[in-house]
Amino acid sequence: MKHPFLSAAMIVLFPLCLMMTLCPNAFGMPIADYKGKMTSDERFNYLSGAISALSFQYGYEEKRAKSKCVTDWFYRSGKGSEDMVVELMKARLADPSLHVEAVILAVIKKKCGHLDQ
Repeated sequence: MKHPFLSAAMIVLFPLCLMMTLCPNAFGMPIADYKGKMTSDERFNYLSGAISALSFQYGYEEKRAKSKCVTDWFYRSGKGSEDMVVELMKARLADPSLHVEAVILAVIKKKCGHLDQ
């Protein structure tokens, strides 16, 4: 008898492994590349996509308060994108090889980490 899980896992894992091999920076972008290779609109869209994905993930994990905090801070407060720009500039000065996603997670921890308890 065939193992349906194994075949399904292979269908999912093979493209993922291939993508990671061919596009190593697809899962994390150094701040230097983020600033140097993207336009202002592209940078905002990159941040917005990352924030939306994290907010969705928190909601999926039933951390609805944290999801709401992240969404309210980034989109509704009017300060979210400004906060991120400032933190990314500080991180770039400290170490341009840091990944944008690491800075995003650190800022979210600072803004909404109190909801982790």
